[in-house]
Formats: sequence, structure tokens, C-alpha cells
Amino acid sequence: GETGKKAERWRHRERRRGRGRRGRGHVRRRRGQLPLFSSRGSSFFPFEPRPAPPTHPPTHHTRTRTRTKKQVYFVAKQLPVATPPEEFALALARLFLETYPLVSCAKIRVVSSGWSRVSVEGREHAHGFQSDEGGGCGTGRRFAEVVSSRGGGEGAATSSSSRYSSSTRVVAGVEGWRVLKTTMSGYEGFLKDSFTRLPETRERIAATSVTASWRYGGPCDYDASYRKALAALGAAFFGPAAGGHYSPSLQYTLFEMGRGLLEAVPSAESVHLRLPNLHFLPCAPVNSSVRFFL
Repeated sequence: GETGKKAERWRHRERRRGRGRRGRGHVRRRRGQLPLFSSRGSSFFPFEPRPAPPTHPPTHHTRTRTRTKKQVYFVAKQLPVATPPEEFALALARLFLETYPLVSCAKIRVVSSGWSRVSVEGREHAHGFQSDEGGGCGTGRRFAEVVSSRGGGEGAATSSSSRYSSSTRVVAGVEGWRVLKTTMSGYEGFLKDSFTRLPETRERIAATSVTASWRYGGPCDYDASYRKALAALGAAFFGPAAGGHYSPSLQYTLFEMGRGLLEAVPSAESVHLRLPNLHFLPCAPVNSSVRFFL
């Protein structure tokens, strides 16, 4: 009857719970100053189907608005202030899997943002900060993604605040890192056919917004690994400080950045990079000797 049809639809419906953009902020006191950083996260939980009539009470369901928000804040308060986003995501995934028997997989994404003290009239402001995300300042947004599933047994690798298993994956990265080289960059040696109209060049502005992610093979010092990864990416893009190095294409630079990161961070198993071109074209307005870039 109609009740049986409803029950059948209920059994086959994919059940998901999630919550996004929950944030936390920390102020760290250091030598009389208060460096500030914040993080925000989102979560997603696939559920294992369990046949039951639709009239039964939802005893195994989770409330996503109030309870999940409180859990995120609770976990953040239990961890040390300087906890890396990877450890924060691992702690959240572990909590959700331990708390809810029907949750088969927890997917957590944490984005960490830096804040720089504002300078007013040449002096650092006592309590004013500005986000490093805006206006191309800083080194982009650091993020971490953790996917943890049931099963797979206990892993051999263990960290102080998390336990790895064969069903846990940790990915770290940076997004929105805008970088630019005013010289020592070209685009040459590419395949040419009857449709090619773009001439080769050995002198152009190279600008991009870097999105890089790398997967860890096991627990490590996440903060130190992130710093090494970012330094390796920057060294491959810019080259030595005195004169840099020449790049024949952005694709060539992308490959060198990935190779440099894997060499600098032994705990990284793989790396994924996305470097879209940001074009800056010289332009001289009519009746003006001023030259600028668009």
C-alpha cells in the first residue's frame, strides 16, 4: 500500500548530514603582542542506510544546526591554541565517527586565515587587524581536508592527537596565493599548427593564483611541512633572490613547483597544482604618456 511505498522510498533515499562555515578565532600572546589567526570549517557525513518504517522516531539521526556547531566549538576549545588545521580536522572526524554509529564517513575541511596588524601613521595599531586574504596580501589561505571512514583496522602510524588507519586521508594545501614575476618569463617552444596566431616571446609578465594541495602518507609535523611546502613552491616559481631564473612557460614552472614540493616534504605522497594565467597587458591611454597594465 501507500505506507509500503513510503517505506521503500525512505530506505533508498541517500541520507547526508553536514554543516558549513563554522569558525573559530584565536589570539596568541607573544612578547607583548597578540598575533591573530582564525579558521572556518565544513563537514559532511554519509549515513549507512538502515531499513525502518518512516513512522519510527529518528533515534539515530543527528541534528546539524545546533549540535554540530557546538561540537565544532567544543573540539576547538579542547585543543591547544596553536593546533594545525590538519589536527583540528582529524579530531573532528574522530569525534563524529565515535559519536554516531550510523555515520560511515566524515569529511572535514578547515580553512585557516592569517591576520596582520594594521599600521596607522607609521605605527602598529594596538588592536586593529586586517585579513591577509584581501587584496592579494599574504600567502593565500591554508586549508586541510580529512576523510575518515569506518573499517580498515588500526594503522601503525600514530600522532599525539590522532590515529591514522588505512581509511583515513589527510590533504593539506594553499589556495588564492597570488604571485607575479615582472620579467624572466616567456612562452616559447609550443606546438604550432594552421590555427596558431600567438607569437613566441621571451619577455612577459607571469602572474597566477596558486592552488596547491598535497596528500600526506602518515602523521608528521604539519606546521613544519606546510612551511617547507610553501617555501619550495615559492623557490620554484621565483628562483634565487638576486636574479631569479628563466621560465619558458607557466606549465614548465608548474611541473618544477610540484617536483620541488615532493623533494622538500618527504611525508607528501602526491601533489596537485592549479595555476591559471592572470593577464596584465600594457596600456597607454590616449593623450597620456603614462603606461600602466590591465
